Amino acid sequence: MQGSTQTQIGDAPGIREYLAILWRRRWYVVGPLVLIVALTFLWVARQAPTYSSSAQVLVLNPSLSPTQGPIGFINMETERSLASSPEVGEYAQEFGAADDSPAELLSGLSVDVVPETEILTFTSTQSDPIVAQERAQAVAQGYVKYRQEQFLREVLQRSDTIQGQIDSTQSDLEEINATLETTSDDAESRVLESRASRLEAHLDILEQSLVLTGEELRVGQVVQPATNPESNSSTGQRVILANLVGLALGVALALLMERLDDRLRGRQDLEHHSTAPVLAVVPKITKWRRGDDPFLAVISEPDSPAAEAYRTLRTGIMFTSSQNLIKTILLTSAEGGEGKTTTAANLGVALASAGKRVILVSGDLRRPRLHHFFGLRDGLGLTNVLAGEKELRQVLQQPRDMTNLRILNSGPVPGNPSELLTSQRMQKVVADLRDEADIVLIDGPPILTLADSLVLSRLSDGVLFVAHAHKTRKSTVDQSRQQLAQVNAVLLGSVLNNLDPRKATAYSSYSTYHHVHSAK
Repeated sequence: MQGSTQTQIGDAPGIREYLAILWRRRWYVVGPLVLIVALTFLWVARQAPTYSSSAQVLVLNPSLSPTQGPIGFINMETERSLASSPEVGEYAQEFGAADDSPAELLSGLSVDVVPETEILTFTSTQSDPIVAQERAQAVAQGYVKYRQEQFLREVLQRSDTIQGQIDSTQSDLEEINATLETTSDDAESRVLESRASRLEAHLDILEQSLVLTGEELRVGQVVQPATNPESNSSTGQRVILANLVGLALGVALALLMERLDDRLRGRQDLEHHSTAPVLAVVPKITKWRRGDDPFLAVISEPDSPAAEAYRTLRTGIMFTSSQNLIKTILLTSAEGGEGKTTTAANLGVALASAGKRVILVSGDLRRPRLHHFFGLRDGLGLTNVLAGEKELRQVLQQPRDMTNLRILNSGPVPGNPSELLTSQRMQKVVADLRDEADIVLIDGPPILTLADSLVLSRLSDGVLFVAHAHKTRKSTVDQSRQQLAQVNAVLLGSVLNNLDPRKATAYSSYSTYHHVHSAK
């Protein structure tokens, strides 16, 4: 049973768990979000507004002549880098305002490639919308002019080479024609005529390669002129970015605080750190205003969720006792104020009402409280028996109207409680109590503050660990489990006590419990 519980708890948190954490820590999420957005608004309000205007250019790959294909391959990343170069800025001066320098035209400029296309987007961001439009358009046109000039230079270089080839071919052809006029050999004439024909054909091809004008060299085209921006382009983007940053920071902070929080977060945490099943989740008793005043929910509020939880605990204890021959159970907690005495008193009454002969032992010899729940005086009790002053039957008390329940008070507070609990007489008292009752419940002191509970755990058949739902820390549960393991104590189960439903909205099991109860 414990192994399966640990396997489930070891699973990674799901979406619902993360959403529950964010809801529980919602102020850690909302706080940074509101703060960052507010600071962003204040910062934007102090800044001059900026406007963005964009123009788009289709980059074309020209051909040198109708008989030749495109020149090379267009690398759009290279073109993007060239589009914002100082050389393009110089060409853009021709199309921009007269007083704009190349550096001013390129300031606030960004060039992007439209994915899966050969289109460049020129975006100019300025404090004046008209200036943004003019500079985006000027740089786009300047880039087209720059690219055109680059290819014209390449054309001229190729033209010079072709012209040299034409002159050489023309000279060879003239020599062949001069030789044809003087030769009388028919065979030689046919050879010369064939060579002349080939030279004339090559000459025609070279002359066609030179047929290229400025209008035919299309290296780019402005397909979307820059438009006048109508609204501030930066405020919306900054606010959206602030929302994203604030939300991410808030979520991270909430998860970090959840990670650093050492308090138990519910039933699964208690099961995981105690390595024992939770036998009952006891909700907070709303009518119990003062914790110092004793209150027995199974008697005063028999139909309340708390009383139902104690009856659920009774069922678990009775089943465990019948299966494992357990008669003596120590109830303890990590520290004081977690509800172990309240649990012991209510569990004892619930078992007695089910027909079990129950003896409740006040094993906390330093700060006894069990007798207050039943309106008994603590004049005589366990310490008198251990000191040899009284017999066990003489100090056992029976509360009014509870035939199956008897109480063994702690008695006068001794000066050496640990020595009394480790004595052989204490072992005999526990053995006699087992003979007198079906189940013996020992209300022990906290584990981490005193060694008394560890002594009592060795005299008991099993231990029931009680934890406060909103105060107990996971580290103290770990330490308690380790100390009990050192003395080979048998941990039967645990109780999650004093759960406030208003603080437990993240745990569906609690709402299910109350739903079933209300429908009952």
